[in-house]
Amino acid sequence: MLRGCAAAIRSGISRLIVRPCDVEAAARTYSGARIGSVVDAPYGFSTTPSKLYAAREVLRRGASEIEIPINFGKLASRQFQYLEAELLQMSQACREFGAVLKVSVPPAGLTDELKMLTCRILRRAECDFLSIPSLESIDLWKTHARDRLRIKLAAPASSLDAVLAALSQGCERVEAAAPAALRREWTERAAAQQSPQTG
Repeated sequence: MLRGCAAAIRSGISRLIVRPCDVEAAARTYSGARIGSVVDAPYGFSTTPSKLYAAREVLRRGASEIEIPINFGKLASRQFQYLEAELLQMSQACREFGAVLKVSVPPAGLTDELKMLTCRILRRAECDFLSIPSLESIDLWKTHARDRLRIKLAAPASSLDAVLAALSQGCERVEAAAPAALRREWTERAAAQQSPQTG
């Protein structure tokens, strides 16, 4: 884990996402980076008190960002008040630590209506980011985020073109499995554009 963090830091990455068990070590070793982690992945089916305990634990250990999956079972069964109350408590816990809360949605099973309602729930719960699995329905997500939710593309980008496409369509963040390679590609492309044209 620390070797991967070191490589990311050397490449200029300012945010590291690590397993909950690695938060403290990452925060202690790389104090200049923002450390993020996940809570209750991948399904979000734990009870609210369990999620709050886990969130506060990683925040106390040094995480400044948390990502949690929305409880799809509760969403599909239209228990919207439950979800709003749960996420509001999560966002309040994050604010106590000056941290960011990102909420991810499943890759399938959401109708357009549920996507709209998900955005409404996240806005009302004062979440910071909506984490989506793909650029499909990006216009719908953006419309209902209403500039109050920032959007992150959770599918790891494999090329610089994929990153730029996501950013151009309204994503503020893009997950990357190999950030060092993307950073090199960005540097090489920028250098090529700045070099004088010959002909």
